[in-house]
Amino acid sequence: MRPLPMPRHELADRYVKAVKELFDDEKDKYEMFHQFMNDFLNNRTGLVTACVRARELLKRHNNLLSLFSLFLQQGYCITLDKDAPCPEKTFRWDRERFRNEDHVYRSFPDIMVEHGMTLDTNEVHAKVSFLLKDHPDLFKEFESILLEA
Repeated sequence: MRPLPMPRHELADRYVKAVKELFDDEKDKYEMFHQFMNDFLNNRTGLVTACVRARELLKRHNNLLSLFSLFLQQGYCITLDKDAPCPEKTFRWDRERFRNEDHVYRSFPDIMVEHGMTLDTNEVHAKVSFLLKDHPDLFKEFESILLEA
């Protein structure tokens, strides 16, 4: 039996906690982010405004900025901060590839957010291995990046 993907609000809660840790010494900035995220998830902020606000608040934090794209409507993504360092290798998580496997598409970000909070590398490897068992090429790409980290 496969685990069910984390509901969107639980993913959002984990994401917000990761941002809170990042801005631990900048309480005002965290409060602005929390309010903005709450407004966005409750449809009180439009898509363009949300993207602009996320880029302002998460400037120079491409890892969190890229995860914000998970909350956007299908077909949309947020561009990364060109001034922030980007990893040499990136893992392309393509919605189109998983158009018939929504549970797989939604579960991967859950695992990665959880990894940032509590999982060790071996747990991530095991969970992603199970998740991508039908996509060995993608798992191999992911594994090479994970092992370099």
